[in-house]
Amino acid sequence: MLPNNEESTSLLGLYQPCTGVRLNLAVDSEGSVAGVTGSSNDVSNQLDRTLLVALRKQSDIIVTSGATARVENLRASKYAPIAVLSESGRLDGLERLLTTDDALPVTLIVPTPVAAQTRVALLNARLSAKVVGLPNLEPSSVRFFLEQEGFKKILLEVGPTLVQLWLTAGAIDEVCLTTTGVQLPSADRVSYLPRDFVSKGSQNLLSSFYSDDQKSRFERIGLGA
Repeated sequence: MLPNNEESTSLLGLYQPCTGVRLNLAVDSEGSVAGVTGSSNDVSNQLDRTLLVALRKQSDIIVTSGATARVENLRASKYAPIAVLSESGRLDGLERLLTTDDALPVTLIVPTPVAAQTRVALLNARLSAKVVGLPNLEPSSVRFFLEQEGFKKILLEVGPTLVQLWLTAGAIDEVCLTTTGVQLPSADRVSYLPRDFVSKGSQNLLSSFYSDDQKSRFERIGLGA
């Protein structure tokens, strides 16, 4: 079902640009972020994807992981550059992301010891990306680097492991959470977050919207004091 224009307009009017790190996440009614395909498409819907585009347009940079880029089969965006966090510097499964024409640049952020070999691998594979080596890929280090580079509005699109890591580190300022009307069968839930993955004591509900058409709730949750 396609979202109606009235719902889309009402929803998107609640989302202003966010300075800092904004996590965007869709889950089903049980907290699953993906099903058997491993992709968020298993739990997303058309209105949620409309919101994703809007959030990307508001961002200075999109941050994802190598694992997420692979399962989502990401391509480079025309709305904001993408930075991919990769402990290994592996390029397999990222070919589509690193060869998309008419899109903004992609940066691979890797640990310093693997930066040189990643550059060589890119050259040999005839793929295109900027490679940045950092001493570590801890959230605070990545955020500091991006902000020093002038990226103030950072959109985080990652899976459950990095969601928990960035939340625990206190490196996320806002969570954009879509709880869709999808309910995956128990056997198909391969990736999920606990219902209370955002600590109740640290959150402030900035806005909430319920779509009758899509049977989904959209929440903006501010974190911190």
